Amino acid sequence: DGRDADPGDGVQPGGITWLQLIPDQLVRAGGRQLGLWGDAVVSDRVARAALRVQAMLGHPAVTRPVPAGGRSPAEQVLLVPFGDHDVPRLPPDRPWPGQIPGPAPATVFPVPLAATVTDRSGQAVTVTGRAQKSAPPARLSADGQPAMAILSWAGPWPVTERWWDPARARRKARFQLVTEDGRAWLAVLQDGRWLAEASYD
Repeated sequence: DGRDADPGDGVQPGGITWLQLIPDQLVRAGGRQLGLWGDAVVSDRVARAALRVQAMLGHPAVTRPVPAGGRSPAEQVLLVPFGDHDVPRLPPDRPWPGQIPGPAPATVFPVPLAATVTDRSGQAVTVTGRAQKSAPPARLSADGQPAMAILSWAGPWPVTERWWDPARARRKARFQLVTEDGRAWLAVLQDGRWLAEASYD
């Protein structure tokens, strides 16, 4: 302390005249108060780690899932940057005709996988505008893998979106399929093409 310094040691008595603080990282104030004795709970440590990553890589680098409204599993989860309190534009508690029943798939592919779904004779399964399938699904090939027998299936769940706007209108039919390797899939037929949208673990 400068006030108590001995004048004989060459130090001038007095208080601190200059202090330089150099931040090594910047963290947005999150309104969290840690315990007096440093007894931070796990959520506080997670929050600090998330804020640290955001400071290094940018605000959208760490996200959290928020339930949202929609028919497909990809539409039913909105990824919001950590710390933001965005409200989904489409609330999840509204009716969503064509939405598949729960439970929700565990893995939703960021880009749906190309797939083929065929009947016993090897013909592609189709669905009419009245949601009538051409034949029961018998084999599935997803992402170029060899075709597997379908042991059980449910569907179709038809979806007709924006029928009033020919430029944006879409018609889809979703099926839940269980293959011989024990995997369960969510497959969709759209514009005459089969896609694997998600899988159940």
